[in-house]
Amino acid sequence: MPSPTVIERLEQQVRELTARVFKQEEKISSILEISNALRATRTEDELLNLIMEKISLLMDADRSTLYLKDERTNELWTKIKQGNRTHEVRLAMGQGIAGWVGETGQSINIQEAYADPRFNPEVDRRTGYVTKSILCQPMRDQDRRIVGVIQVLNKKHGPFTADEELLLSAIAAQAAIVIENGALYHSMLEANWELNEIREALEQKIAEQNMLFEIQSSIAQAVSIDALVESVAQKTLELIPSQACAITLRENGGRILYLYQAEHQEPHQPPSMVVSRRVDDAGPSALVTSQGVPYLCNNEAPCSVNSAIYQQGVRYQTVLAVPLFSDDLAFGSIELINKKQAGNNGGTAKYTDTDLKLLTLLAGQIAPATAAFLFRVRKEKDDRLAVIGQMLSSVLHDFKNPITIISGYVQLMERTADPELRKEYAGSIQRQFELLNQMSQEVLAFARGERSIFLTKVYLNRFMEEIEQLLTQEFEGRNITLQVHTGYRRQAKFDEGKMKRAIFNLARNAREAMPDGGRFDIEVDRDGDQLVFVVSDSGTGIPEDVRDRMFESFVTHGKQGGTGLGLAMVKKMVEEHNGTISFESEAGRGTTFEIRLPLLT
Repeated sequence: MPSPTVIERLEQQVRELTARVFKQEEKISSILEISNALRATRTEDELLNLIMEKISLLMDADRSTLYLKDERTNELWTKIKQGNRTHEVRLAMGQGIAGWVGETGQSINIQEAYADPRFNPEVDRRTGYVTKSILCQPMRDQDRRIVGVIQVLNKKHGPFTADEELLLSAIAAQAAIVIENGALYHSMLEANWELNEIREALEQKIAEQNMLFEIQSSIAQAVSIDALVESVAQKTLELIPSQACAITLRENGGRILYLYQAEHQEPHQPPSMVVSRRVDDAGPSALVTSQGVPYLCNNEAPCSVNSAIYQQGVRYQTVLAVPLFSDDLAFGSIELINKKQAGNNGGTAKYTDTDLKLLTLLAGQIAPATAAFLFRVRKEKDDRLAVIGQMLSSVLHDFKNPITIISGYVQLMERTADPELRKEYAGSIQRQFELLNQMSQEVLAFARGERSIFLTKVYLNRFMEEIEQLLTQEFEGRNITLQVHTGYRRQAKFDEGKMKRAIFNLARNAREAMPDGGRFDIEVDRDGDQLVFVVSDSGTGIPEDVRDRMFESFVTHGKQGGTGLGLAMVKKMVEEHNGTISFESEAGRGTTFEIRLPLLT
């Protein structure tokens, strides 16, 4: 039975999680309240006052300012109320924090305003206000053009958090939609269009808005990324009827494809969703994610094809894809395939510019919420890593090799009275203690998500000799033949301790993959401006079902007592050097890892 202390901790965790859920529900409710209010707002003064009031309350901030972009003068402008008077403030692009965000399109979170050289204290001196912390983000229309800037000042309790940055991004997307709709409304009036055209345009916008808010609600209620994506795909197909909707998201250095098919080649087959983690670098999703631009093909020429989608029986005739952006970086895409013709005659229709604008608008709506959801998932995983980091003291098998070496040198010291030999043995023991300490720090740093390397000049000949000595001890009694080849024998710059640890982790995996013995080769050479380490074994190979997730945390494949952190730590160490790691494996033939680092001398 759990002790009272354990129960109390569990109850505390439940209370904390409950408070976090209520906080998220409060935020979602506030966003919907802002959205509903914005739809009923008509004048610019009402729009500015409403957004500033709600954002200040939601962010627990002193004040908020919404700047709109004046296309004629290329300035940002807003109205600030002081007492009974209202002042118009104008900023040139690049002037102050808001001007910098408007010019660069990048969001910014500043804890000490006066310490930032981009901050312009002139407004403070003129008004008597004292600015401390600032959170500022751009507002973009459906064509990704900047239409304004939202700035929040002086959070009342602590600094602005990453969650609040994502929340403000979602609000900025909502505000941009309303501002653009308002501009469309006034431009139609000024052009004196026919009343029926105005009515149809507004009704279409209202229908689109209602659908967008329905999507926002379904996203808020999603409990997993699969449920979120499936809901978004269904709503998207209601908005632009098509045979299938594919959503691709970047994750852990790769891409995951979610394919929702509303119609199949075989009749009477129900809608279905397929998730694929092995996505090639071709097709519309890869194109729009890498280039950050939409893709539209109406079969005037062969459309770009994603093989993972093609394998599910979807035959491309027409396709429309747009990127999903977060902070100006494309982290995924949403793709529609084979637009349906209106009516009951079936067939495939062409995607129009209106469809492109509507899908772009939809992407701008779901991207912040999807990015926020992925951020929460990653944060939960980081929290789990932190807990595992506290428990890794029990994973002492990593220390077996250094402790064995220390034990051997202690026994040698007992058998000799030669001062020079004892000094040499003591130095070797000290190096092993340093290695143990470094291993501990690296595990803890990995669990906490810390990144730090210490670049030093390393003579590769000596480095490989030490690796050979270390691995000879590791493989002792295992019937493993060790071959070390130093093709590049000059000096290079890298974190010597971390690279030893990375190679040692690969060697331990290889040892476990060769229970009856085998061959282990390691070589280092130069390839242009890169330093290349190649590590290979003749073991059983990596199982097919885990190859796509080999470098993720907690992924293990049959090692007794394995934590699933070894290769994840290796990847982290290599990436801290701005390097890459890849592998090739064949069942029963072995595995080869290749590490490439920038060659620094």
